Amino acid sequence: MKTERIELSYGSGTIPIHIPEDRLAGVYRPREVEYPSVEELEKAVGESDVSQFCRGMNVSILLEDETRGNLQERYLEALLPALAGAKQVKAIVATGSHDHSSVGNLKLAGNIKKRLDQSRIDNGVYINDCRDSEFSYYGKTSYGTEVRLNSQADDAETVILPSTMKPHYFAGYSNPVKNIMPGMACFKTIEQNHSLALEKESTFCRHPLHPDEKRRGNPVAEDMMEAAALYLKDRRSVALAVAGRHVFVGDIPRAASSGMSKVDELMGFSVAPEKYVIVSPGKDYEGADLYRAQRGLELTKYAVRDGGEVLLVAEMAGGITYDETTRLNFHDRLKTPGKIPAKREEYVLYSHKAVKLNEYVNRVDKINVFSSLDDAVLEDIRMAPAKNCQHLVDAWLAKDTDSKILVFDHANRLAVY
Repeated sequence: MKTERIELSYGSGTIPIHIPEDRLAGVYRPREVEYPSVEELEKAVGESDVSQFCRGMNVSILLEDETRGNLQERYLEALLPALAGAKQVKAIVATGSHDHSSVGNLKLAGNIKKRLDQSRIDNGVYINDCRDSEFSYYGKTSYGTEVRLNSQADDAETVILPSTMKPHYFAGYSNPVKNIMPGMACFKTIEQNHSLALEKESTFCRHPLHPDEKRRGNPVAEDMMEAAALYLKDRRSVALAVAGRHVFVGDIPRAASSGMSKVDELMGFSVAPEKYVIVSPGKDYEGADLYRAQRGLELTKYAVRDGGEVLLVAEMAGGITYDETTRLNFHDRLKTPGKIPAKREEYVLYSHKAVKLNEYVNRVDKINVFSSLDDAVLEDIRMAPAKNCQHLVDAWLAKDTDSKILVFDHANRLAVY
């Protein structure tokens, strides 16, 4: 019997798992994992004549933070020719509610500052701190979200929004709009918006800018769009949307919509659910902690049958999450299901993670986890430590001789229906 060797992302490398070919239901990864080069990005920016929107203007460029990959400096490099004619450039690392003081974000901001200085562009570089930055009030959305955004972007006449697009498990897609909201919003604004993640329609690959009108309903994304519109009311905006190696430059609706179609093509899969499923969120930052690795589970949840069993493979060298507040409202609420919010009025920021993971845990028989986390951390939230991936897979195969196994690698960049 021929056996398939599958290399699963783990930490900065891979680990192998062997599954007989006749017991393997499929191995799914993004159809394209490479990103465009600086030259390809610069060509797309030049062809769209972004410089016309920057010349003599105060420009704010809102860059995704370290948790969204490592393309930010590549985007800046491609935009430098267009930014050269600006009156002033402010680069804001749009962290949303993520850790503004992480090593990665501080390094990113430092590198951006250095490059802008080298290009002799009058500039300022800032990192959004959702708790302590200065914020300006822009109004209220129809969902009741009070929109307060980083005041450093108040004087912008042109706003540039580079985005590495992929499915997002409750906002529909990572897309240029998210650089504004939640990217440069205050804690309370983000909390109000993210409370909408408890709505059933707030899920992956649904967005008001989606070209398919049947996939436009998503309360979280709709609220983000309204917030962005309040800020952009009297400003020019240019989106640089990247999906795989494909680059879309232009106004937000056109660039984001094109990007969503390409994300669907490259990262979306329709599969028949199986009893046994293996999920790796991806390398490095994708599986850096349980908080981030959970995305891969959510984006592939429809692949596992009710009562099935999952193996999550992620190093999680950073532990549960990146700070105390996220730990309290994510992991600690999972330990006490009675503290998990059932409606929007009970929501506190980060608890949507607990809601969604609790639903998953209750639906399946077991979530096994191969990681560097202590056993007790996993057992406290009804997840089972796995000491050896191959031994677990072999046990599955022996226990159910007719069952097949589905495998998802780089799952944080997938959408499974």
